[in-house]
Amino acid sequence: MSSIARLLALLAGIRPGSGSAPPPRPTILFTGAAGPVTASPYPLAVELSDSSNTARVDFFKGTVQIGQRLSAPYTCPAELTFVDNGEVQFRAVVVDKQGNPREVSFKIDVAIGVPDTTAPVPLLTASSLNFTADGTLTLNASGTDAGGAVTLLLTRDGTAITIPPGGEVTEGITRSSNGTHVYLLRATDAAGNFATTTQTVTVAIPLPGATVGVSASPGSVTTARPLALGAVATPPSGLTIKWLDFYRGSVSPANFISRSSSPPYTATTDVTAADNGTLTLIAIATDSQNRTAQGTTNVTVAISGGTPPPTPDPALYVEPDPSTITWSAFVVINDAYLDGLGIVPIVGGPDAGRSLVTGLTARTLVKGQCAIYVNTTRPLLLTHSTASAPSGNTTGQAAIGNAAYGLPPGNTVAVDVVIRDCSVITPGLDLADGQRGGGILFEYAKNIIVENCNFNGVGINLQTCCWGGGTFRAERNRFRNIDGRFRDRSSPNGFSLGGDGVGWYRVQAVQLDKVRGVAGMSIKDNWVTNLPGESRVEDNINTYKSGGTSASPLMIDRNLIDGAYDTVPSNIYSGSAIVMGDEGGEYTTAQRNTAVRTSNTGISMSSTNFGKIISNRIAQTGFAPDGSRVDQNGANIDVGIYARNYASNFFMDKTTNIVDDNDVAWAAPLAGQPGRRLDFGFSDNATEGPIGNRSYTAGAVPESLITDWIADHLAVWAAADVVVGRRVA
Repeated sequence: MSSIARLLALLAGIRPGSGSAPPPRPTILFTGAAGPVTASPYPLAVELSDSSNTARVDFFKGTVQIGQRLSAPYTCPAELTFVDNGEVQFRAVVVDKQGNPREVSFKIDVAIGVPDTTAPVPLLTASSLNFTADGTLTLNASGTDAGGAVTLLLTRDGTAITIPPGGEVTEGITRSSNGTHVYLLRATDAAGNFATTTQTVTVAIPLPGATVGVSASPGSVTTARPLALGAVATPPSGLTIKWLDFYRGSVSPANFISRSSSPPYTATTDVTAADNGTLTLIAIATDSQNRTAQGTTNVTVAISGGTPPPTPDPALYVEPDPSTITWSAFVVINDAYLDGLGIVPIVGGPDAGRSLVTGLTARTLVKGQCAIYVNTTRPLLLTHSTASAPSGNTTGQAAIGNAAYGLPPGNTVAVDVVIRDCSVITPGLDLADGQRGGGILFEYAKNIIVENCNFNGVGINLQTCCWGGGTFRAERNRFRNIDGRFRDRSSPNGFSLGGDGVGWYRVQAVQLDKVRGVAGMSIKDNWVTNLPGESRVEDNINTYKSGGTSASPLMIDRNLIDGAYDTVPSNIYSGSAIVMGDEGGEYTTAQRNTAVRTSNTGISMSSTNFGKIISNRIAQTGFAPDGSRVDQNGANIDVGIYARNYASNFFMDKTTNIVDDNDVAWAAPLAGQPGRRLDFGFSDNATEGPIGNRSYTAGAVPESLITDWIADHLAVWAAADVVVGRRVA
């Protein structure tokens, strides 16, 4: 064959010398597992017995081409999704070099799950969203996803924070943290879905205030004479002291002594028999930023031949029989209410800027409603009003509270209110069975001041309050028969005789719940009287996980507390006059209080640091008014005063605590042991000391001692012109 003929034969696909015979047809194998197929991609492969004449192999899923191969191996991955579920046909078209196609196919069953497109749920909680004092921020980060584990990423203002096992993150908060910080938690699941949540924390910690120390010479006075005063004021770093103002008794224009503008800061004041009793001297320092700080000292005045202490103010309000009161429906004090009555802020004086509401007489018997809702965003002064309601279901629901009217339970309004010369009384026998009286209850409020009010059967409860520069004061209030018992018409006296959670709820005259790091707090000059059979109080004053600051501790000062009994006085009972800390508090001082007849214990420091119990009088005879012994079996009564740590997760540093200069006469008579006493109880790690405490008298405690101590306390108030309770308008 010539070379030209050979070339033409090659171009025609004919082998030289073979004539015109066609190439052989290969055997095609195209198959796979029938399924059900649950994963993607699905591998396709064509096997040829002879591929020498194969130009290409085209792969199809149904009618759609999904791949092409020009040489062996002839494979193709077929992508499958849940949309393909059911029967799917794959086709392979083998094309030879002459352009002749041959098709083979097979079918499979597809069962691929629906893809995960649901984002996980991140959860981020913060122990507090507002800091006005040094503290610790605790964040808890977690996430859930139906598909299993999630990956968490926590950032603060864009900077990543390590999340330890368990998800709890703690950060120290100081003044250098001031500002607004956004904590963002991103949760990502195995499918790549993600979601975020945030918590915004505001830190506004002011410069610490000045420290002011005051001295008086002499420290006690028995003849009329001048008294020399001195003060030392230390400003915070970078500031100066502008001046010190001296006062006597209380801070008011009438009690101003003089101003001293440069050190040494001194003043003098004359003392006469009219000052008999305890005279308080006050120095108020003003710094270069016009902030003030206060220091006090006391002088004992006992000038013979002087006039006796004045009697209490006779112009006290006399509570009418509740059945004679013409009650109105509940009142919602909000901005619209104030505008509708044309109420504008007070101009001038100590209440400047507050909107005055007065003369309300509001009552509801519907559990969950407030008699007086405090829902205004404006500073409020509520005076000469009476409120009565059951205790509610949740936050802010009481006779006077900040539950947000018209919103779901749990919503509150961040209020700033002064409640003065008001009455809060239990509905008593008008309650529905299973209900108890509601008092004053605020949660997440900014500023709460309660002064010169009457409380009958109910008390004050503050929870997680006093942020943004606010504070809490309960001063000169009169409490009678604080009662946590539930109404029970089947009981002889109309109230349940059952135990904890069944027949009664733990209530206090004043309860603080996690109100901590707040300056200026005071529980002072309050008078509490509880009678057995008419009351069921737990701790008359309890400061659960609460406290002030190092420069301004919470002061529980000069209160008169008489009585605390179980529903059945002879029952084992855990109540008291004052409990500080109660599972973790700090910076609290209980001083100059008289606590008598409170059954279980008098004044205690429980799981507290930087606590002081000083110069108090604590006593009981160990007998109820009906003559029965309070301690029936040797297990009902604790000690008169104690400092102990009951919280397993709290370290109580005894070097920070002081129990000193207290007089205690805590009788616990038993049959055959009429002189049994239980004055003190201190755990090893609870207090430095005790030092200077006295077991007053010995053996049995006479009732005359208690009546004398009450008279002494009333005389101190009278000498200081303290008027306790609601005053007439």
